[in-house]
Amino acid sequence: MLGKDASKVEYWHFKDDSSRIYTRVEQQVFGEIDQLTGAHKMMDCKYHWFYYDEEDQYEMLVENLNPKGIRERKL
Repeated sequence: MLGKDASKVEYWHFKDDSSRIYTRVEQQVFGEIDQLTGAHKMMDCKYHWFYYDEEDQYEMLVENLNPKGIRERKL
């Protein structure tokens, strides 16, 4: 893993696929509501994968990262 951005999206680079940067986004799936607290009970987490493979996509990604952000400056 290369790091995470401010939204906690993970950025990955795999040596077997050097032409792409992958992102993994967590989507929480909620189940029933707790009757005492009213809170949602988390049932499962699913991940969605996306990738960047064009130079203009890389440039736009870098431009949108915050170099002063705690997570993003590592990217």
